[in-house]
Amino acid sequence: EHESLFRVQTKHKLNARVEFVCIVHSRILDLYNFDCILNVLQPIDRAQILVRIGILNVLSPLKVEGPHSLNLSIREDRVMVKILLHLQAAERAVWKNPVLKWKADASPVPAWELPVSWLRANGLPQAGHLSFIYTSANVDWKTRMLLAGIVLADRPR
Repeated sequence: EHESLFRVQTKHKLNARVEFVCIVHSRILDLYNFDCILNVLQPIDRAQILVRIGILNVLSPLKVEGPHSLNLSIREDRVMVKILLHLQAAERAVWKNPVLKWKADASPVPAWELPVSWLRANGLPQAGHLSFIYTSANVDWKTRMLLAGIVLADRPR
């Protein structure tokens, strides 16, 4: 039994930074500023943390500016896309450099733009990978505060 556990651990080397962040996450009182922790990590570490803890347990609609990379086959990522769609509509925000791939190894959909059908209740596809940079010149704090109630890292206390 110990030998098989050793093989698993050596096959999938543990990343101390990722392990530490995942362990202390449940003890952090100020999840609103959890992005400060993510910002000092390497992209691969951030990705592992988001997968393990869940994007809705880490990110806040109050702080959405910047790059996003979302897997539409993961329910939490689809919820985050819906949050960003609501904000985009309320703030007339821009999704800069949007890229949609139907499969990870596929070429991007050429000249892809956000379809109106995605704004409907069941309009969001359940497959694909979406990446973009969210920028807003007109921050709508009321909408952001309402949407913050959906996630764990809602608003500062």
